[in-house]
Amino acid sequence: MVIYLKNISIEGPGTLGDFLEKKGFRGRTIELSRGEAIPENLNDIELAVILGGPMNVYEEDRFPFLREETEFIRTLIQRDIPVLGLCLGAQLIAKACEAKVYRSPVEEIGFKTLALTKAGCKDPLFYGIGHEEQYFEWHGDTFDLPKGAELLLEGSQCRNQAFRLGSKVYGFQCHMEVSLEMVKAWADAYFMKKNSKDHGRKEALLKEFLEGQEKFCQLSENIYNNLLNVI
Repeated sequence: MVIYLKNISIEGPGTLGDFLEKKGFRGRTIELSRGEAIPENLNDIELAVILGGPMNVYEEDRFPFLREETEFIRTLIQRDIPVLGLCLGAQLIAKACEAKVYRSPVEEIGFKTLALTKAGCKDPLFYGIGHEEQYFEWHGDTFDLPKGAELLLEGSQCRNQAFRLGSKVYGFQCHMEVSLEMVKAWADAYFMKKNSKDHGRKEALLKEFLEGQEKFCQLSENIYNNLLNVI
C-alpha cells in the first residue's frame, strides 16, 4: 500500500497517484489538515509520499499536525520504509533528519532548468533522464542536506533540489506530481484574485505549463517508473 500524507486539500498525489494506481498499488490518503490520524500500523506500507503545502515546516504552532508528521517521517526512515517527499515533503524529511529549513534566496514558481549532479547521474531514480531538464517549481523555502544525504539535482539560484538519504528516501524540492488542474487550483488559491497583476501572473503560468506539459509529464513518468525499481 502507498500512503499519501496530505497537508492541504488542493495539494494531492496528482500524476504520481494516477501512475501508481494504474500499476496496481492500493493508495490511502491521510488528510492531515482535516485532523485525520496518521496510521499506527506500518506493516503494509510499501511507500510513503509526503506531499506539499503552503505552510512552512517551522509553523507547528499554526499547523500542529506538522509536529506529528515530522515524527512519523523519522519512524518511517528508522523502519527502512521507502519515503518520497515533494516540495514541503522534502523540507519535512530534512527537518526530521535535523537539517535546517529556511527561506530560499529566491521564490521559484513555474518551470526551472535543473541539472543532475555527479551522484544524480548515477542514481537509479534518474536512469535515462537528461542531464538538464525543466522541472516545475512552487516554493519559497529551501533546506540544507540531511547528514549523509547525497545531492542529486541542483538549481542555479536555489541549489538543493533533490536528494537521496540511504537507498530508499528521496526528497524533491520540485513538484513532479503536478497536473494542469492542480496548477489552476494553486494559482486560484495562492495568487490574489482581485489583483490584476496576479491575474496576469496566473495566465502566464498556465500558458507556460500548457507549453511544457507534455515533455514534463513524460519526464515525471520516467522518474515514476524508476521509482518502482527503487521500492
